[in-house]
Amino acid sequence: LKESTVPLLEQLDDPSGKVRQKACNLLSLASCDAASSAIIMQNNGVQKILHRVGDQCAPVVGSALLALRNLILTGDQRVISLLTMESNLNLILRAFNNAREQLSNTSEAAVATQILCHAMGIYWNLVVEKEQIVDFILRAQLLTAIAKFLNISEYPTELVTTAIHLLAAMTDEHAGAIHAVCNMAEVVPSLIKITQCKPQKGSGCMPIIPVLCSAVLFNIRNKNEPLAALTHVLPPVRYSLSEIRPNEEISGLVSRLHEGGENVYKDKDFVDAVEYSKNSVEAQIAGLEILSNVCCMEEWLNSDEEEMGEGAALQIPNELKEFCLSIPLPNLMNMCQPLNSEVMKQIEESPAVFSELTDFIQDRTSRAFACLSNIFAVVDPTEFPIPVEEIWAELIRLYSSLSENLNGKNLKDIEGVTSVMRAFLCNCPSITFLQDAHLEGIVSLCENLFSPEIRQCGIAMLLFVTVQKEFTHCEQLYNKTTNLLLKKLGDESITVVNEALNAIFDICGQDEALPMCKSLNILSVLSQFQPIFVNRVSQKRNLLDEEEFDMLQET
Repeated sequence: LKESTVPLLEQLDDPSGKVRQKACNLLSLASCDAASSAIIMQNNGVQKILHRVGDQCAPVVGSALLALRNLILTGDQRVISLLTMESNLNLILRAFNNAREQLSNTSEAAVATQILCHAMGIYWNLVVEKEQIVDFILRAQLLTAIAKFLNISEYPTELVTTAIHLLAAMTDEHAGAIHAVCNMAEVVPSLIKITQCKPQKGSGCMPIIPVLCSAVLFNIRNKNEPLAALTHVLPPVRYSLSEIRPNEEISGLVSRLHEGGENVYKDKDFVDAVEYSKNSVEAQIAGLEILSNVCCMEEWLNSDEEEMGEGAALQIPNELKEFCLSIPLPNLMNMCQPLNSEVMKQIEESPAVFSELTDFIQDRTSRAFACLSNIFAVVDPTEFPIPVEEIWAELIRLYSSLSENLNGKNLKDIEGVTSVMRAFLCNCPSITFLQDAHLEGIVSLCENLFSPEIRQCGIAMLLFVTVQKEFTHCEQLYNKTTNLLLKKLGDESITVVNEALNAIFDICGQDEALPMCKSLNILSVLSQFQPIFVNRVSQKRNLLDEEEFDMLQET
């Protein structure tokens, strides 16, 4: 498409509506390619496609909106700046309103649905990039129209899904949108009604829809009554994480491909099953994110604490702990699929069939690690029905599997599983399951060459293991740990240095270890290091957010 991009832009002014539509369709595909999208930008293509949003031919409008949406997804700020101009937002709004009027017309409904989905999709993608879009949507009173689509029995699945995606993005920490949604009498009941639906193949309720409604309800919750909000938020999360099995479905689809060959591609049931599997993975991604957020809600923060932080005390209600324990741990572990896993290999065998699924599963893996970290931080690992030594062994297996094929693509996952190991180990009331080889592995994490986050987790685990031991019986371990921590003061990452300093503070807080600390001249070392640390923090000031800077200043 790269070579034909310029001719396609010229065809946007063709007298024939069919030619214009075909050009828009091909440009929407070209927008997914970096080289082609660059050519579109160089040739004033965004403005030319925008002009087609006002086309008299409805199919051209739908295709033009899709092309613009794909261009937004490239992340090109020039595209985003153009589309966030008030005049262009209004142009899209007019197309949206025209399509709403045609939705009840049977002959026009399919095209109208396409236009509505792409228009809301553009607003959704822009809201993620620019908060000011929420203000435009509120001013344009679009919320009322969007709310009407919260009905799976009356509107097409894709329309309902996109509407809820947009609502979820709008209500993500935007006070104006949250207030507006809460003041619309019909919205919350509609959302709750959808959360109570059970997804089924062939029905209007795809797996992602109830979970997205949970996300909106979570965003607009009454923070004075958090448990009341979770009554409706958590059931779809449980369903997505406990009941659906997309990995097994994907394996079945791959088997059908092998048996039926290319003819299977034409089978509508097969195509629908592929889409359902993708949707199921998306539902799990959303469910994992919601549960992660629920576990670290500011409402659980001890009233004596002023803000959420690493040392903040959380008062987790039993209802949430019981919910976390109700999600089968093997299910969550099974969502952590390394790039070399069997599921990923099966998908990569047929990229044309399972397009997007690789990215979805990689995203699910990252979110599963984050969710497990948050669960283990709030639930005592010994309360799970699986013995702690088995959980620990599975985490080590995952880490080893990822580390065997270390590359730029899976480093994030290695960081993820290391974070889970940290949360798990540091919340265990007993570490009798830990073997000497495991301790050596933890020490190696502290020296990891590729990731400050892994080194940081390694230091936290090493400290925890050390202080669990009695100094009088393990003086050599204390000595080795302290020496390693002193060495880490020279780490290139200031966050690793901060972790090491806090760990030294904790070791020095052990009365029995005081003679050792004196013999290692820790007071002198820290006195000499303090101005160096202050200088390093000052140099990084522009790269740190306020919370990080305050934490480092305190250290």
